[in-house]
Amino acid sequence: MLTTIDIKATLAAKLGEHVDDYTILGACNPGPAHAALFASPEVGLLLPCNVAVRRGEGRTIVQAIDPGSLLGIAAGDLAELADTAADAGRRLRTDLVSLA
Repeated sequence: MLTTIDIKATLAAKLGEHVDDYTILGACNPGPAHAALFASPEVGLLLPCNVAVRRGEGRTIVQAIDPGSLLGIAAGDLAELADTAADAGRRLRTDLVSLA
């Protein structure tokens, strides 16, 4: 994890608002990140891959977007990015399944 953003604490401190637990984790695997940045430097706008961990409906919910679904936003060599995004997506899914 590169970053951790505690949304609950931030909203409480900045706005005085109280929400259920909500944390955004910035996940990054250096190998796929380097390959994606080499293919298209603009992809840095989409890094790291965010994973949301929140409380809702009486349970903990962990969510992430498949990196491949974000390719339409990036410019550059989309074919090379597709392979890298597919690899990152497989890794992310494996990690998410391990939490279940």
